[in-house]
Amino acid sequence: MMIPAKRSCPSGWTQEYEGYLMSERHDHPHPTTYECVDQYPEYLTGLSGNQNGALFYFVRANCLGDGPTGQCPPYLAKKQLTCIVCSK
Repeated sequence: MMIPAKRSCPSGWTQEYEGYLMSERHDHPHPTTYECVDQYPEYLTGLSGNQNGALFYFVRANCLGDGPTGQCPPYLAKKQLTCIVCSK
């Protein structure tokens, strides 16, 4: 289970990894979803290159008053949101 904006699992759950909530840019013209990207991602060397695919961007807290409450606590304005992936 992925829990956005948290850094710990519920009681009885096991932490798989902790990371950052990421998504495609809001103004890019294709469907997207939120993903929890490991803060220490593994990668394969030699496989870089532009394949014209989707790009990940950090999801940041918006505290400018255009949300339902206009308030951020406990989040910090314009800071990346964390996430955690837990299993049972």
